[in-house]
Order: sequence, then C-alpha cells, then structure tokens
Amino acid sequence: MTRQTPPSPPQQVRPRRGDDTAAHLAGPAHPSGWDGTPIDHDGLLWKPEPGTTVTFAQFLQARATVCEIVTDTWNPWQRAEREDELRAANLVFEQWHRAEPGFRMWTADDLPALREETRTRLDQEHRRDEQNRLARIPSYDPERHQTRLALLEQQSRLRSVISHLDGLRDRSWTPLMDPAQRADEITRCQTRLAELDERVDQLAQTVGDPETVIDSHGRLPSDHRELNLDGFRHWRHQGITRLRDLITGLRIRHDASTDRAQRSELRGTIAYEQQELTALEAISEPDVADMCSECEKPSSWHEGPYTLVLPTGPCHQWPEEAEHRRETREWLKEFRKRPAAPKQPKPQPIAVIPSGLPLDQILTRLAELHTAHPDAIVRRGNANKWELWPPASPTNPPPPAAAST
Repeated sequence: MTRQTPPSPPQQVRPRRGDDTAAHLAGPAHPSGWDGTPIDHDGLLWKPEPGTTVTFAQFLQARATVCEIVTDTWNPWQRAEREDELRAANLVFEQWHRAEPGFRMWTADDLPALREETRTRLDQEHRRDEQNRLARIPSYDPERHQTRLALLEQQSRLRSVISHLDGLRDRSWTPLMDPAQRADEITRCQTRLAELDERVDQLAQTVGDPETVIDSHGRLPSDHRELNLDGFRHWRHQGITRLRDLITGLRIRHDASTDRAQRSELRGTIAYEQQELTALEAISEPDVADMCSECEKPSSWHEGPYTLVLPTGPCHQWPEEAEHRRETREWLKEFRKRPAAPKQPKPQPIAVIPSGLPLDQILTRLAELHTAHPDAIVRRGNANKWELWPPASPTNPPPPAAAST
C-alpha cells in the first residue's frame, strides 16, 4: 500500500546504514540478528516485526522481488506467471516495517483524498502542457519541419554506410568476397559516405537543433517520443497476447488431431508463430529517448534492414521513404486496373494412340503420323496411351509427364 512521506527522525535516533548489515546483524538481541537500531536504506528507516527471523538482507531481496513484479508494466503478465514467487516474497517483505517516529500506513479512508490530490496535480500539469503547446503553434515552420525529417533520414543512411564500410574493411561482411570486388565496394562506399556527409552538414545548418522543431500541432519531438513509447508498448502487448492465445489453440488442435498431414501442417504453423512470439517477448523496454519521434518504433529499428518477424526498416515519415511508398501504392493501383491475362489453354497432344490395339494398326498409325509430323515426340500418356507432341522449344516447353497408373 502507498505510504506517506515520514517526518525527519529526531537527532537521538542514530540509524545504521543498510550496507553495514554485517555489523548490526551479529547482535543476539533479536531472532533476526537486529541490534535494536533502525536501519537506514535509501533514506528510509526499517525495523523488524517482533520475533521474526527474517534478516535485513532477506528483506531487501524480497522487497526487490515484489517491486520488480508489481511495477513491471512492460511484461504485465508476469504478475500472474510469478504469482507463487510474489506470494512467498510478500511473506518475507511483511516481516519488516518502517521505523520513522510518527510514521503510519495509509488506510482506505486516506485513498479518496490521495486520488483527488493526484487528479488535481495531473490536471494542472496537463493544462500547463496544453498552454505551452498552443503557444508554440504560431511558430510552426513547415519547411523546417520537413527539412528535419530529411536530416533524420540522411543521418540514418550515413550510419548505415559507415557500418557497411567497417564490415568491408574488417572482413566481417562477406568474408569470402573477392579482394578486387571488396576494394571496388569500399571505393563506392567511400564516395557515398562523402556525399551523405556533405548532405547531412547542409541539412543540419538549415535545421539547427532538431529537438526544437515543432509540428503543426505545436508538439516537440520529445512529446512524440513519450506518446510513441506508449503506442509501442501497447502494440507489443497486443501481439504477445494474440500469439499466445493463437498458439494455445493450435496446440489443442494438434493434440486432438489424428490426421498425420494435418498434425504436420499444424506443427509448422506453431513453429512459425512461436518464432514471432519469441521475438516479441525478447524485446527489452526502450527508454523514451530511444524512441523514434515520428512513429511507434525504437529508432534503432530504422537502422537495420527489413525482417520478416519484426517491422524494422526506414521510418515511413521520412521524405524519400514516404515518396517511395507513395509510388509503390500508385503502381499497385495501376497494376490492379490491368485486365487479367487470358487463361492459356491446356496443351494438347497432336495425336493419341490408345493401348490395346493390334500391332499392325499401331505401326500403320505411326507411319501416317511420322509422315505428317516427322519431328514429333512420342510420350506416354494416361492409361498407357501413346501421345504425339510437337518438339520442345523455348516457346513450347515439354508437357508434364503423366502419372503412372
């Protein structure tokens, strides 16, 4: 439960430091080894419950476990998954309590006033932020805003070229590349690096401090990063929840199925979905400063190439990337308008000689067909028939072999 801020302890209270555990746990006055002096840890005073055998070190470890589980908003499902661990840690945590003179725990009667105080403080902060945002709107410069986005894009490309060039030089990128080809690639990278470096310098001079550039709504890049981190957290939580439910359902279907082909297909689907789930669960919580100011992704995701599991790649708000996406959408629209190609008729043989005929009839028929089609090819058809096909060519590939009966 939330605790009130305690008053400063009087001078006669001489607390021990929390890191001096070995010195004050040796006393025999208390089952836990406590010597009767309140222990100061991170500015808070603590003392054990009468008769407890829980040491201060055990209490600190339990307290850290409780805080880790309860305050984890990045992996909120851990509270349910680690319920037994939390219950055991709470039993240890409750064996020590605050030791400041006059300190008391908040009760249920205090909660309404605390909620109102918090609500009032948040409302004041929101009104102040809104006033600042509205006051910045007249200073919006569309050209500077777009130039800043171009600067971010070129800086990302510059870092990518530098990384690629370093990989070429230390041979960590394509170690078996031909030396002459590697030298040519290094030369191209150096040329590209000089071009990007010059371009970045020009844009930086125009933009100035990128963190002071506002958008049309009066928001700064730092404002967007806070919102984008919330969106990124929500996207990850939704993805993990959806995939866990999906995989659970697939496994139930797999265990209940008796069809080998279906079970094999389900195992493949489970493996594919599990790969994405593992990738999402492995994402560590980024700091606000690590987020892209233009989309709900970490900035580092814009440095690497596209992947099939995570939505990495250039930011869709960057000018050149945005133009490339617009051109791609236009191309797809035009492509959908094209009439469908006429369905090609199924290739048919020139002639078919059924099986089971007398030999003289077969020879006669073959002689007639040889006269009319001297370059034709005989292939085995369905039901052991003989099929006469035109010779294979780049424009006339051979037909697929018939299945044996």
